[in-house]
Amino acid sequence: MRGRTWTKVTGLAGSIQSASALSPRDIWAVASSATAPFDIMLRYNGRTWGQVKRKALAGLMLGDLLAISPGNIWVVASSSRASFLLHLKGTAWTRVMFPAWPVTPFSLAPDGGGGLWMNNFAINALTGPTVVHLSGAGRWRQYPVPRPGLMFGLAHIPGTAAMWGTGDVTTRTGVDAAIWAYGPVG
Repeated sequence: MRGRTWTKVTGLAGSIQSASALSPRDIWAVASSATAPFDIMLRYNGRTWGQVKRKALAGLMLGDLLAISPGNIWVVASSSRASFLLHLKGTAWTRVMFPAWPVTPFSLAPDGGGGLWMNNFAINALTGPTVVHLSGAGRWRQYPVPRPGLMFGLAHIPGTAAMWGTGDVTTRTGVDAAIWAYGPVG
């Protein structure tokens, strides 16, 4: 274990909703400003936080964030007209639109092959809760969460294409914690 206590690092935000670290000197975050909730992106360089100011980010509400490398950042975004993913690939931000079926993503995780997994707040009427995958080739697919469960967190198992999912299942006596595996995890 490194360190023994938590220390406060001050910055520009009123509150941080999501953060993803590439190293102790390269951390990305979505935060609220004085004027709106979760409308700014920040980057920490090991000493100070600075606002990421890009035209592609202006006027958007930002959600969950995943930093894979300095030139590979994903963030959930929405405008008054639509929700989508913003992807920093190299130095340019692009919008990645969701498929025709409802997707309200949270808990982004890499898939180990250039794609992205995300939990889905939007419930599929036929299958119930789903986990959504965007392949590195740009193909969308949704997978039902085993019933009667909800999944809240996702984690990629490094060096594999396998995933862990965390959440809960409803039982006759209440709610129990649940952990799901996708792919070979042993």
